[in-house]
Amino acid sequence: MTTVWTDPTVRWEEFDAVVLRSPIDYVDRLEQFVRWAASIKHLHNSLQTLRWNTDKAYLRDLDAANLSVIPTQRLRQDEGADNLPDTSFVVKPSVGVGSIGVGRYGPEERSRGRAHVRRLHSGGQVALIQPYLASVEEEGEASLVYVDANYTHAVRRTGFVPSGDVTPVPYAPTTAQRQLADSVVAYVASRFGTPLYARIDLLHTESGPAVNEVEVTDPILHLRSSQESAHRFALAILQRLTG
Repeated sequence: MTTVWTDPTVRWEEFDAVVLRSPIDYVDRLEQFVRWAASIKHLHNSLQTLRWNTDKAYLRDLDAANLSVIPTQRLRQDEGADNLPDTSFVVKPSVGVGSIGVGRYGPEERSRGRAHVRRLHSGGQVALIQPYLASVEEEGEASLVYVDANYTHAVRRTGFVPSGDVTPVPYAPTTAQRQLADSVVAYVASRFGTPLYARIDLLHTESGPAVNEVEVTDPILHLRSSQESAHRFALAILQRLTG
């Protein structure tokens, strides 16, 4: 059965498992979403995982665990945006999905970047500032997918997503990418239990791969890119149901 989390007619207590897939509207009502998630007895991924993952403050935790992440500056509502980078940079909301609320600016566009930060602040958001990496146009972003903490497949998207549709294609990750993504999933599992599903998005930097985002709430898993991935996902759900 497929339904939406805001449907008041659903009797959630009757389900043996509730698997989140695409509740992307949570970004506009995060507190309500977390309260709903807390009411679900058998939720995948877990409430603790969602609480951690729905705010990109989790990047600080990964950095503290010596896992390579894209350098990220957080600007709270009581902080201005006077010290934006002298090079191209990206502004995004700390609570967000996909490319919603994301903008790219050149060094000569810092006034526009500051205006973007102010818009996020006026909407009650924390703003994130990250360097724009040219590698996104050349090598692209690698998304590695995991089921029950086991790697299944990967895709790559080339180009800056907010500028238009970027079609993912099947991709064979490098050893360094696998090692980093494996370590991130292991970190999540060690803190919150083994996630049913995860997608780790990586970008290339001069120092090697780095985490751009960890998706364990509502990721597109690109199941059509791997013939066996959907089957493995279904089996993993069945195993959770049967214990």
